[in-house]
Amino acid sequence: MKYSAFISYNSHDDKWAKWLQGKLESFHLPNVVRNEQSEEKKIDKKKLRVFRYMSDLNTATLTDGLTKELDEANYLIVICSPNSAKSEWVGREISHFIKTGKKDKIIPFIVDGEPYSKDKEKECLNPVLIEAFPDYDILGVNIKDYGEEPLFFRRRKTAVRVVSMIIDVPDAFNYLWNRYKYRWYKIVALRTILAIAVLAAIFFVWRQNQPFSCDVNVKEVTPLNTNLQPLTDAVVGIKLDNEVKKDTLKNKESKVTFTNIPGKYAGEKVHVTFDLYGFKKLDTVIALDKGKEITLNVSRDATFGQLGGVVLDENGQPVNGAKVSVMGLSTTTDGQGNFMISIPVSKQVVQPKVTVSKEGYKDEVVENSDISTDWQVMIYKK
Repeated sequence: MKYSAFISYNSHDDKWAKWLQGKLESFHLPNVVRNEQSEEKKIDKKKLRVFRYMSDLNTATLTDGLTKELDEANYLIVICSPNSAKSEWVGREISHFIKTGKKDKIIPFIVDGEPYSKDKEKECLNPVLIEAFPDYDILGVNIKDYGEEPLFFRRRKTAVRVVSMIIDVPDAFNYLWNRYKYRWYKIVALRTILAIAVLAAIFFVWRQNQPFSCDVNVKEVTPLNTNLQPLTDAVVGIKLDNEVKKDTLKNKESKVTFTNIPGKYAGEKVHVTFDLYGFKKLDTVIALDKGKEITLNVSRDATFGQLGGVVLDENGQPVNGAKVSVMGLSTTTDGQGNFMISIPVSKQVVQPKVTVSKEGYKDEVVENSDISTDWQVMIYKK
């Protein structure tokens, strides 16, 4: 036969016919069941082929087409309801199927109403069926037979029941149903896992792209000199693709916090800069981690402290060759009165005393000179 089954129905029950066709044709027949079939009834393929005229008929005339398809169908599935019970066309299809000697291959699929009912409005069997099976001896499937189960399982259980009848292995129903449920649970489980994985991935991407804050702790690694100025007022920066975030150390903890760093930089290496009074500069690469503090090690070398200035006379003219002394270190001014002294770390204090002297001039002592200031202007009088 070309078709495993032909579905006969009234147009009002099209959704049921379409649903049943989909379930039957998507059902995978296991080899163990196919092997139980007799050779003359054995289905060659693992899937059933079901005819439903609204979707499958391509012949020129409806009557000739249906006759041909009915003849090429092994079983006739009748969607039984009060609608099909009153349908003349359904009756004709049943009658033709019976005339071809396949009366025992008619499967009523009851979706609504009652079979052999005394109430004509509730009767679901077509009169042709009742006439052919007057002794209530027709074997069919009723959607209401599994009334205690959810509708979702009732529908699929009846479809599996129809499969077991079409393949002519009624005893295989329990095996087929258990296998169907297992496949369904497996599919649901896999889809659930996939959905969770997708949601987790979306959440991870969203989380990774959320802005975050990062603390940079500046730690001095050179031997501590209590006379040194603290690292406060040093400028710390983070170089990102489109901007440079900068902040100034303003407390004894020597820490700055950078906020609203784009999430894409989490775990990425960026340039971190450090600039103290223009004399100590540092540019290093450090990985940014969410929730973790970055430690920036800073050392002050021998030329860290520099004190520079210009020596002018009382008329505002530069003094050449003047001696400038700071904490035992000396230098002389150049032709423009400029000088620069490098103070080793071991001798640095926050506010050193500066002495300026030259023959013919009065010595000048400048108190509270800030070693962090780039240039000091000192007035030296004759």
